[in-house]
Amino acid sequence: MEELRSTDVLDREIRADSEKKASEILSRAEENAKSILSEVQERILKAKEEVDAASKKRLGVLEKNLNASLPLEKQRYLVSFINDSIVDAMKNHIENLDSSIKEQLIENLAKKAKAVTGDAKVTAIATGNMTKASAEKILKNVYGTSCLKVEENHKHDDDLLAYGIILSTEDRKITCRLTLEEKTNEILSQKREQLALALFCGRLPE
Repeated sequence: MEELRSTDVLDREIRADSEKKASEILSRAEENAKSILSEVQERILKAKEEVDAASKKRLGVLEKNLNASLPLEKQRYLVSFINDSIVDAMKNHIENLDSSIKEQLIENLAKKAKAVTGDAKVTAIATGNMTKASAEKILKNVYGTSCLKVEENHKHDDDLLAYGIILSTEDRKITCRLTLEEKTNEILSQKREQLALALFCGRLPE
């Protein structure tokens, strides 16, 4: 009986000691876990701060670049707006011209082309909604018998500025566009400022 009691006591002591050690190990494990968690949270916070700082820096650079580009973008928009307004106004004006005046504009371009082609034989294509008869009349006045033939191409009938003649020398070395588009570009290159001032009543938009 004495031996059994001794065994029970020893067993209880071993269990108590094991429980104590297990408790200590568990306690240290919890402390280590808290320490690791705290470090992780600190790292996360630090990383977030670094990301925020980098984002603010990038946003600052972007804002600076945007502010620097705004005046240029405004200027580009203004130039585009003025140019589009002039072209639209010229289109509206040309649309209301008599056909005889349109033909005269094309004939003036043909006379300038004659200075380039010289005495070379030429062929022509009537473009836009210009008729073959109108093109032949213009080229007869300017080139006489040097104009070999005239064809029609109504591919761009709906394009007002395509109205005119595509002129080529017989050897195809020289091609001239005698269209209202070319006449419009010629006027724009020479009178853009005057047209803009007239269109906007003497004061350009800012």
